[in-house]
Amino acid sequence: MADIHPFGAVVAIAGAIGLAAVLSSRLSSLTGIPSRALFLAGGALAANLVNEFEAPSEKFIERLVTVAVVLILFDGGMH
Repeated sequence: MADIHPFGAVVAIAGAIGLAAVLSSRLSSLTGIPSRALFLAGGALAANLVNEFEAPSEKFIERLVTVAVVLILFDGGMH
């Protein structure tokens, strides 16, 4: 029963992120600013406000960037 609250917090955060994505898309259509830029700026702002997270290791960042580049190149090859 004690693990319900952390799970609820994760679900609430995921829902808030999804809502922010939808709202940034709507705001993008009104202002002409790309929604990805709005979402990236919001994420950077949230990261500066929440100091509870520790920085990921350099190895993790390398792996994440490698996977992102592979996905971007794969998607570009499909179009």
